[in-house]
Amino acid sequence: MLPVEHPLDKQQYKLYDAQVAAFTGTPLHAALSTSECGRFNRAIFSRATLAGYWHGMSIPTLEIVTCLGEYAGTAYWFRSTREKTRIRLTSEGKLGWVIAHEAAHILLMAGRPENIALEMHGKEYVAVYLWAVGALFGKKWSNRLKGAFREVSIESACALKDD
Repeated sequence: MLPVEHPLDKQQYKLYDAQVAAFTGTPLHAALSTSECGRFNRAIFSRATLAGYWHGMSIPTLEIVTCLGEYAGTAYWFRSTREKTRIRLTSEGKLGWVIAHEAAHILLMAGRPENIALEMHGKEYVAVYLWAVGALFGKKWSNRLKGAFREVSIESACALKDD
């Protein structure tokens, strides 16, 4: 099967800049230990299961690596098989909000065919990411991220007003 190209990811860099602006200098931007990263990873998928977003699949493996190889940045997620999903972080990516960002990609794709064309930082992703931040850290932090998204006109499938 040929891979399906994702639609142009129009919000990607605006979203990256907005999340950095929202979290830099806050407790959510403090580096986590490897065990804390694992705890955050388990927490988000446990809460997603309770909310009905994660349908009994195994919790993704979290890997801490020195380099992401061909991928730039501090983190990425991928499916190695339909049942096995991984999140890879560099030491710079060991931040709670980075784990929430990558988990939101996995939750967005849960139960969808692997070849679906979906904007990776589009409206649906933004709604799931905001849910993930709120589920892990509380409304204060999801509202802070919503504010940063409003400032740069990020589009979302949910309202960007504060809860």
